[in-house]
Amino acid sequence: MVHHSSILLGLLLCVTSSYSSKIVQVNVICQKAKNPSFCSTLLNSKPGGAKGADLATLAQYTIDVLHVKLTNTVKLINTLISRSGKDVKALTHYKNCLKYYFADGGAIFVLGNIQRVLKEGNYNLMSVGANDIMHDISDCINDPNYHDTSSLPNYGQVALQIDQIIQIIAAVTREAKEAKKQLQCKDNFRKSSLSLCNCTSSLFSPLTSSFFSSLSHTGDDSISPEKEGMVVVVEFEKDEEVWWTVVEVQVEEASDINGCL
Repeated sequence: MVHHSSILLGLLLCVTSSYSSKIVQVNVICQKAKNPSFCSTLLNSKPGGAKGADLATLAQYTIDVLHVKLTNTVKLINTLISRSGKDVKALTHYKNCLKYYFADGGAIFVLGNIQRVLKEGNYNLMSVGANDIMHDISDCINDPNYHDTSSLPNYGQVALQIDQIIQIIAAVTREAKEAKKQLQCKDNFRKSSLSLCNCTSSLFSPLTSSFFSSLSHTGDDSISPEKEGMVVVVEFEKDEEVWWTVVEVQVEEASDINGCL
């Protein structure tokens, strides 16, 4: 494997920028929702309006709205438990729902983690958390052992729609991040000493050693015109993890390009 400081500089510049400040129109987000009207109404209800708000601000507002909804749902569940009397099926159902919403690892707990990773700019974990909340709520309102005629299922459906908006914002941010990263990567390589190589594609991910060892590459320091399209694997450390980036090489000149990498 070949290591070169100019390569590492370019790669690190590709992954350190923040994308949460990107401004995206509400319709771009809400066109991905199952209920675009609900999504648009919710985001535009943000104090001061959604126009000009960046993705991080919209995400924070949506998290706050969902927290209020989940908190009110827990209050409703406690009321339903107190009214269930000796109805064993109802008691079992509502107590299970209380766990899904309020127990350690439940929806409200996970939402707190989403709040934390939003501040860290980790939109992958934000998406994972929103998906966990979706499962918690769905497990409550889709209990096959109890037909719930209370308003709890409606509360759950609304919470699911709010949660989906969080998932969409996370996805839109990741897409914007990847698109800008590709442009930055190409620009950084052009500005570096790699004058004979173009960064045509790069994939940043914490790959396993087994995946890394399975990648095909030449393993030598010499690059010739015949090696155009060759995949080069560059190893570096990020957040105390070993990462690899896969770079496809293109040769601009047929002259001597040894030492390009």
